[in-house]
Amino acid sequence: KTVLDIGSRRGRGIFKLSSRVGDTGRVIGVEWSEDFVAEATQRADRAWRDSGLSENNMEFAVGYPEDLGRVGIEDASVDLVYINTVSNLLFDADAAFAEMKRVLKPGGAIVCETVLASDERDGEVVRRARAIGNSVQAAPSKRAFESMLVRAGFRSVSYGNEEAVQPQDGALPEHPVEFIETDEEVTFTALVATIEK
Repeated sequence: KTVLDIGSRRGRGIFKLSSRVGDTGRVIGVEWSEDFVAEATQRADRAWRDSGLSENNMEFAVGYPEDLGRVGIEDASVDLVYINTVSNLLFDADAAFAEMKRVLKPGGAIVCETVLASDERDGEVVRRARAIGNSVQAAPSKRAFESMLVRAGFRSVSYGNEEAVQPQDGALPEHPVEFIETDEEVTFTALVATIEK
């Protein structure tokens, strides 16, 4: 299988995916930080050897999810797209999901670890949350998320691993993150969305 990881950061997720797809698979990491791509590329040599693979099956590119063609990802060339936590912070989610659909093979899917809100959102709160990088508080409603998928041409979405989260929750409980004070009455759910082409 060929797997595309969008927002691959320093490559830790890519290294895990690399060992999963094995010698016959390929993993591509697209990340917009040149420093992160340089670090991931440097660490990849050790990672594939530690996995016991016969050769490196990973590649990294500096690019944006809204224009995957610029980094050479062709139509219908990817079996699976993986995107973790950054979907709510994309510059243009409609364009990015349309690009993900373009590069997926027929029958391919996106595995999207994200956060969705229970109700429609206050646009100003979302804008300010995006500006500080709070992907929980920047979450769209489930209805808005699904409408975007329909616009992009996806045929179905299913959800799993649902867990309530708070806007101030960081990756580590002892390190809360900056959030926007608001009177909004919404709840947030972290989940895995499997989106089929």
